[in-house]
Amino acid sequence: MLKLDIEGAAPRVLSHPLKAGIYPKRILCEFERPVGFERVFEQSRYLSEVRQVLSQMKKANYDIYKIRRSPFERQLEVLAVRN
Repeated sequence: MLKLDIEGAAPRVLSHPLKAGIYPKRILCEFERPVGFERVFEQSRYLSEVRQVLSQMKKANYDIYKIRRSPFERQLEVLAVRN
């Protein structure tokens, strides 16, 4: 099992093992987007990174479950289980 709660760096960190063909059986990950109106560009980029890594996980045969969402979608906790 791989568990990540690394304050906004999860999409970038998680994409590396997936690209390298390293597929943990289970991944528990918290995605936290940047906060603040002045960070709109950062938020957009971050959400794009999250979509890309979730897409990578789906292509690697992971079933993805939302465990918890915070108000305004600021945090998203995901459990991914590989078949």
